[in-house]
Amino acid sequence: MPTEIIERDHFLRAKYQVPKSRIIEFDIKADEPLKTYVMRPQDIDGFLKGEPFRYFGGFQDPPKKHHNQELILPFSGDWVLLIVNPSKENDAKVTYHVYF
Repeated sequence: MPTEIIERDHFLRAKYQVPKSRIIEFDIKADEPLKTYVMRPQDIDGFLKGEPFRYFGGFQDPPKKHHNQELILPFSGDWVLLIVNPSKENDAKVTYHVYF
């Protein structure tokens, strides 16, 4: 399981290919509450610009320290797991694993 530090008010982006089954699962543990989004790569622009954007899974409100979700993605190609540290004060130590 990769371990990363996500600075306060920053995010980590991990890109993967959608498996043939279209079933993905992720498990994330952190020492600070985080938000997660599962999206297509082209939808990241809206997130970065603070505009409405489309996502297909994850946990946003309230932010959580543990995220675990299994999804069937309704598309093929690539997908992105976005892990967001919304804290204005603290960096977050994050361990995550993605299953296909």
